[in-house]
Amino acid sequence: MSLPKQRNDEAPTQQLRETAYNLKNAVQHRAAGVRSLAQDSFDCSFIVSQLIFCFLPLLLFAAFSASTVLLALGAAVVFSLFWIAVALLVLVPVLLVASSVALIVWVWAVASFLLARWLYAHAPVGVSGGLELDAAGRKFNVVKDERGIDGNIVQKS
Repeated sequence: MSLPKQRNDEAPTQQLRETAYNLKNAVQHRAAGVRSLAQDSFDCSFIVSQLIFCFLPLLLFAAFSASTVLLALGAAVVFSLFWIAVALLVLVPVLLVASSVALIVWVWAVASFLLARWLYAHAPVGVSGGLELDAAGRKFNVVKDERGIDGNIVQKS
């Protein structure tokens, strides 16, 4: 009879071991969660601390960078406008001289054309004359007049 008694004693011990094992696992799981939460709070506190102490220098650096870029752009615009104005002061007289020369050349060309046309209209027509050649029983007549050059061949009889 002692054998069944041992079995009865072992059953509660086994059950007690399983309960202890489950309790140990539950406690370890909860402890890992608490440690993770504590680690997260450490991470968050580190980030908050960094933001508190580093935000102002970062903000000042960003403002300095932006103002430097704006100052450089403003200086570039002013520099460009100055040299454009200087170039414009040179360009205006050059264009005035160039357009004056172009006008003079155009007036000269038109006046030359009109004068040549007037002279052509009032000048006497070129030379009129003729030439006769007698060769091998043929007579060649060549005439130059206001209609141009004309010629014919006449057979001798």
